Amino acid sequence: MKKYILIGIPDFCLGVFWTLLATFIPWLVKLKTTDPQHLTLMFSIYALVGVLTQLIIGFLSDRTKSKWGKRTPWIITGIVLAGISQIGWILANSYIFLLIISVITMIFINIFQCTYYSLAIESAPAGKTSLTLGSCRVFNCLGGAVMSIIAAHMWKNFSLLSNLGIIASLLVIPTLIIIPFVIREQPSHTLDKAIKNNNSMASSNKQDNFALVTLCIVTFIAYIGSTSTIHLANTYFVEIIKFNKEQLGMGLFFMNAGTLFFGLLSYKIMHNFKSYKQTLVGSLIAVSIAFACVAFIVKSPQQLHAMYLFYFIYGSGNVLTLIALYAILAHVSAPSHLGFNVGWFNVSSALGQVVGVNLFTHFITLDNPTLIFKTCSILFIAGICLTLAINRQRAPQILIA
Repeated sequence: MKKYILIGIPDFCLGVFWTLLATFIPWLVKLKTTDPQHLTLMFSIYALVGVLTQLIIGFLSDRTKSKWGKRTPWIITGIVLAGISQIGWILANSYIFLLIISVITMIFINIFQCTYYSLAIESAPAGKTSLTLGSCRVFNCLGGAVMSIIAAHMWKNFSLLSNLGIIASLLVIPTLIIIPFVIREQPSHTLDKAIKNNNSMASSNKQDNFALVTLCIVTFIAYIGSTSTIHLANTYFVEIIKFNKEQLGMGLFFMNAGTLFFGLLSYKIMHNFKSYKQTLVGSLIAVSIAFACVAFIVKSPQQLHAMYLFYFIYGSGNVLTLIALYAILAHVSAPSHLGFNVGWFNVSSALGQVVGVNLFTHFITLDNPTLIFKTCSILFIAGICLTLAINRQRAPQILIA
């Protein structure tokens, strides 16, 4: 199998970890404290830690000098220490201790995430960026699905230490198999020499900076929509429209089916910078229409197929949006600043998630909860307009042997 497909395998680890964080940490917090605000505080601190770590590590990895490359030392260090430190969660005998240990884990997982996505972008040959990023998203979705499926069985039949040991293995082993043994990043001095010999790659200009800022705003908007949907749509369909949980489960199945199908198909849709923009515009239009349809059309449990269609369109549009965003980032970022720019990109997504959660919390208490779907639909239209303004193109630099 091609190396630029295999590099998607470590994203399986991120799918496992974020699913673990969303399901296991709330349960642990409940064992340590009865104050629901403590969980909100913890996730807010996670977001802040993620923002700072992504920016610092992105900057440092761009300037790393080693025979293993710029990203690989950070990737290996981050995922191994994240796996080890999350086992330490069971040692926490208080909320404060749990917060400290889990924040340490968040630092290491963000080190891994920033440098891994930088390497994934850099490893994609010309014309194969969407295939590489599609592979990443598919493996990420599979990691989340595997964790969701086995979680209930694991917690029921194994000790807490055994469970976290298994999860640590799922985090670490896939990455260590692929990086650096299958994916061998070029030594940093080789890349530095290539950048030095090509002045157009060495630095950013005003057009690059405008494109990057615009792309970060679109990313922020996309994650507001995705986070609001995940949190609000499930509650809205069950509590307000009165679909039962089995029907909701089938809706989530259609969402994951759309994610996997179009994640695998993305390389057939996107081949170059122009097609990345076209796909991003098309997926934003599709999801914007889906939001509007939920707000104005889905009003009763008899409209079951409309709910299924919404989830399928959302899953399909969301995965194409994320792949296109990363693919465009590869073409508007100078290779000498890619890690730092990936850090800003991930900061934009984290801030979008924070805003999305707060929108969910606010709007779900209002008499008109469909207002959030209308808001997201309008925001996605703004994202379409911003996407059309991105015009800068660079060819990604290949950094694997």
